[in-house]
Amino acid sequence: MKSNKIQINSKSEFFPKYSKLLLVVIFLSSLIINLSFLGYDIPITNDSLDYLVHAKEISNQGKLPIGNYPSNDGWPILVSIFLNFSNSESFLNDSNLQKIIATILVSTTLIPIYLLCKKFVRNEIAMISGSLYIFHPLIIKNSFQGLTESFFILLIAFMLLCMISKNNKLSMLGIFLISIASVVRYEAIILVIPFTISYFLKNKFTKKTVLVFLVGLLIFVSIILPVSMMRIEAIGNDGIFSNITGSGVYFSNHIIQGIPEDDIIPGEDYSNKSLNFISRSAEIFVISIGLTMIPFFIFVIPTGVYFFFKNRNVNTWVLVIFAIALSLPVAYAFGRGISEPRYLFVLFPIFCVISSFTLQKIQDVTKSKVIIFIILSCVIFSTSLLVNESRENIMFEKNAFENAVIITSVANGINYYSQSKYIEAADLSDGWPDTPEFDKGRAPGTKTNKFLTSEYDSLEKFIQETRGYDYENQRNGLTHLIIDKHTEDKILRNITNNESKYDYLEKIELNLKNDIQELIIYKINFEKFDDVISKKQ
Repeated sequence: MKSNKIQINSKSEFFPKYSKLLLVVIFLSSLIINLSFLGYDIPITNDSLDYLVHAKEISNQGKLPIGNYPSNDGWPILVSIFLNFSNSESFLNDSNLQKIIATILVSTTLIPIYLLCKKFVRNEIAMISGSLYIFHPLIIKNSFQGLTESFFILLIAFMLLCMISKNNKLSMLGIFLISIASVVRYEAIILVIPFTISYFLKNKFTKKTVLVFLVGLLIFVSIILPVSMMRIEAIGNDGIFSNITGSGVYFSNHIIQGIPEDDIIPGEDYSNKSLNFISRSAEIFVISIGLTMIPFFIFVIPTGVYFFFKNRNVNTWVLVIFAIALSLPVAYAFGRGISEPRYLFVLFPIFCVISSFTLQKIQDVTKSKVIIFIILSCVIFSTSLLVNESRENIMFEKNAFENAVIITSVANGINYYSQSKYIEAADLSDGWPDTPEFDKGRAPGTKTNKFLTSEYDSLEKFIQETRGYDYENQRNGLTHLIIDKHTEDKILRNITNNESKYDYLEKIELNLKNDIQELIIYKINFEKFDDVISKKQ
């Protein structure tokens, strides 16, 4: 069988001698860049904020809290451990801690990717291949948001390393890592299938190998079962099989049967939409792959694929099998119209292995050791430039958060505006370290509610239908309208063009910070509004 280590030059003494030192230098360079460009005055938002609130409540209670909390609690559990040590009562400090943990985990992923690539190419090439991941601008920016990907991909990278090892004991570690990854993100449970295939692909079917495999499954069950039981007690479902079942029900109802829903699948209602689903999934998949290839992989993946398969062995097929399995949940999400390129980041360790073949070929053709330093320098320099561009937005984002704090001090309900993502963070910062309960949508029940105007064709109808208190989700109704220079909605733009027409809207002046968004805030006078509505009737 062919070896994947092509043209290894045993006379190259410099890199083997200083490989550990170079690895440390690359790791520290990544860490310095990450921590230097991290926005310490900007809180996390959206999904990451949900994880932080969940983590803080786990830290406060010392256990999984009871309520409508998210089922993917592996990341919040990890963050809660560090929150216990920090014992901070500052919202921004805790937010920064989550981002710092994420950035450190990204840099740490260099180690398993380096060791993974080392199974296929020379040491120095493996280092460069690992650098393509830790210096990827999208990966760095993702870690700045404090999301789960940094932890999840670290687990996946170590798992892949274990699965291509000749040592069966490491295969057992691989199934252990799959179980932990399933706690972080439930879709990782699908990796039990490629684990099974890969294990018997690499080992003959004997009583001993079957016994070892069953021990591995026992390890998996011994982790998943207790976690599932704790989740059922805390949130009412196991967070793994219940989600898989839910996905199956969704596919049956809305795709096969074509039952209409809010997140509309293209195609005729009440007809099989499988082809539409597959078509949309493929389209988003291709576009997202293209976006994630920039700026590094696009130059090395095409050629790397050729050499990856040309020098194939059993480890090649192990990675291919896992790549397919990791792609399936992503394809499902894309089919539902959830266009998030970050879902593809989990494939990056495999992309790094494929890229390593191109990099090794470049060194073989040039017959130069210096080329390695040139490529590494270009990667680090280009990353610094690309990430530095986002640094210019830090002051803008900081002001947006501070303005959100001011807005939440006077408003209980607003419409969405360009920087409304900071509203929840602003609300939470006021009462931190106390955290609100999660509502039925599994989001923190913050004071200031937000409403979409795009669903309405008139301002009066929008105000009438959103002004009331939402008893089901225990959320406040609309009290204020916010318009900025990015507002495109017609019913809101009409206000600024004809202010005199809306007597029930009272423009209020707030001491906003560097208001380059040109925010205009209106308080709704419901007494006058009711008069207007009654006259129209």
